[in-house]
Amino acid sequence: MVPVPRKHPLPEREIQIGRRLSELRKKFWCSRSYMARGAGIDRAAIVRIELGRSPLKYKAARAILRFLNAHPVWVATGHGDAQPGVPLPL
Repeated sequence: MVPVPRKHPLPEREIQIGRRLSELRKKFWCSRSYMARGAGIDRAAIVRIELGRSPLKYKAARAILRFLNAHPVWVATGHGDAQPGVPLPL
């Protein structure tokens, strides 16, 4: 079977954001389920974001960035440090 191409694929920029979030999650040996509980969002949403099937929405991004203590500029562009120098309070 040949996979059917998506009718409206995500832009490459959105796919890269999902990959960076996945990379950071794996750096902490954190499962998707654990991250979903910690960020207060659905596990299926995290799967869709990381696999490039769904764009990262603002509300989910805010929760995930706070949970992972990730720098928003790094997640968006890949430039700079993945985490800020000072941890954010939860």
